[in-house]
Amino acid sequence: MRGKTWTGMGFVTALASFTRQARDSDVRLLYYAGHGMQVDGRNYLNPVGPLPASEHDLRAKAVDVDVVITTLSHLDQGVSIVIVDACRSNPFLGAVRVTRSGRASAGVGDITAPRGTVVAFATGPDGIAEDGLGARHSSFTRHLLQDITHPGQPIETLFKRVRSAVVSETARAQQPWFSTNLVGDFCFVARGDGGCGPV
Repeated sequence: MRGKTWTGMGFVTALASFTRQARDSDVRLLYYAGHGMQVDGRNYLNPVGPLPASEHDLRAKAVDVDVVITTLSHLDQGVSIVIVDACRSNPFLGAVRVTRSGRASAGVGDITAPRGTVVAFATGPDGIAEDGLGARHSSFTRHLLQDITHPGQPIETLFKRVRSAVVSETARAQQPWFSTNLVGDFCFVARGDGGCGPV
């Protein structure tokens, strides 16, 4: 999936392939930036292209992120990380709000991370998410990229830092949400001695 933009059913197929191949990896990371929607408490990720015109169209063409997370949680070993930077939703959904860029938005639904999994969203349930206002990255992704390389930083600390920075930058209009259920520590970058966490 690296380095490609997926449209239509190619996106669905690519995610299915990812979950199949993931069982052979110690660390599995899925990052999505785009249009996230919630219908009846289920979270959906849309491929590039026209947005669904109805809830039926959404279920037929989008990816249910809850199913992806559940599939990854069935893997016995390793760590699964799902990061969703979803910045807007369709107007046929409930709880529609308007972002600073003037577009309709509705947050993705709540998810509890299964065992061995970390789930992070750019916004909390029913919340808004800035789309970057013409910048290369959104506020959430920009702060994630800035903080992800700190040596020895546990992933829980990383997302707390990102949440604090985004909340401050957006004057509390956007509050990132995350859930972790790891047995041990995980760092994207280890300390000089190869460890993770404070010395």
